[in-house]
Amino acid sequence: MSGSGRPATPSGAGGPGWLFWPFLASILAAPILLGANRPLGWSLLALATGVLLLAWAAIARRRDAAPVPLTRLAPAALPLALAVGWAFLQSLPLSGLSDAVWSEAGAALERSLQARISLAPEEAATGIMRLITYGGVLLLAVQFGHSARRESAVLWAVALAGAAYALYGLLVFADGNHMLLGMEKWAYPSSLTSTFVSRNSYATYAGLGLCASFGLLARGLAGERREAANEAALLCVLALLITAALLLTHSRAGIASATLGVVVMAGLVATGEGTRRARLVFASCALGLLAAATAVLGSGVVGRLAPERLEEWSGRTGIWERTVAAILDRPLGGGLGAFVDFFPAYRDFALGLQKGSIDKAHNLYLEMAAELGLPVAAALIFGMGWLALRAAGPKPGAPLAAAGATVLVAAHSLADFSLQIPAVTATWLLLLGTALGRTEQRRSNTARAVRRGSGNRDPGALQEFPQPAAAATDR
Repeated sequence: MSGSGRPATPSGAGGPGWLFWPFLASILAAPILLGANRPLGWSLLALATGVLLLAWAAIARRRDAAPVPLTRLAPAALPLALAVGWAFLQSLPLSGLSDAVWSEAGAALERSLQARISLAPEEAATGIMRLITYGGVLLLAVQFGHSARRESAVLWAVALAGAAYALYGLLVFADGNHMLLGMEKWAYPSSLTSTFVSRNSYATYAGLGLCASFGLLARGLAGERREAANEAALLCVLALLITAALLLTHSRAGIASATLGVVVMAGLVATGEGTRRARLVFASCALGLLAAATAVLGSGVVGRLAPERLEEWSGRTGIWERTVAAILDRPLGGGLGAFVDFFPAYRDFALGLQKGSIDKAHNLYLEMAAELGLPVAAALIFGMGWLALRAAGPKPGAPLAAAGATVLVAAHSLADFSLQIPAVTATWLLLLGTALGRTEQRRSNTARAVRRGSGNRDPGALQEFPQPAAAATDR
């Protein structure tokens, strides 16, 4: 019973459809504005997420229930809250903890400056807003993902959106690859980038669409429904479009990471549930598609694997070495979003002037440790790792897609910064949150079955995880 005397209303799928569809649309539209990696793009994503989160919270409070109790998310939510809180403290005037650069700058300017840990406190506000936005996306995805029908909608939406952005990129590429959303293209003139500026970031986004397509394919094959053959054919077409665009990015790390994600998915299907025929068909489709597309379109990637082209990796290893030096020198971190401000102090002659301004570490883990400090960064990484281990798995559908997507973004983050692009991170968290919602729903069904089998007739116990009205059975 609720506090008002009414019985607790089943939470359905974390809120009515009028909340789910705008939420899904906001994630799918994020890549349109250069991957939401400009103030307008990430601000609109933050605004939409905030409004939807407040609306969902009001509904969940009125119904006295959320499909997935918030306490289940604590191992990931607490590190995120720690990162947000520490980033805020880094931007405040804190005597005794501030960076020595502030006093040196004050002496040079002959005036008093408010010293802080962060060298760019104004960037902390943007970084905090983006972290909170990602937390909101994850929370909403978990609650909505509790429904089997909405799980299917998410996977189809990500797969179709991935194919649509790939088709746009292919059309632009075929037309000479000169334009980017109506503007003259200023970066990567010989590589497909779709609506993104960086080929590496788009490669990661394309890989997420590929993971969603193969997650649906595995689910269709496992179900062995009559419609499965038609769905499989459509999904192969979508995957072929995405793979073609992915290879034309010529992003070595992006293509390798996406391939690794698909290979992991194939391995999970091979060792998971389902008939032997379904497992063989999935593995053949996934690996055969990648092999065929690589043979036709992969010449540009092969060219970038030549020894003379691999020498450019020495620049990244040099950045990584100097970033490690910054981590050791600044145990409290240099401030969220302040990498571009404090890294020049650690840059040496080995990173010549031809490298230009270096504003990214090209390794997300090192950059987080340099900005937030090693303990906070480690807590955030372990929290997300716990979430991924709990949500991702061999179960066809969202858990399988989330497994491939997580391997993809985790691997690519070792050599690039795609998870610093809001559209990429939001799409990954959409898949991951949906997978966790479905996983928790299956666990709650199992718990209810065990309680009923043991003769437990405690109404309170049976109501711990109310059965979603929109998905009474786990399909």
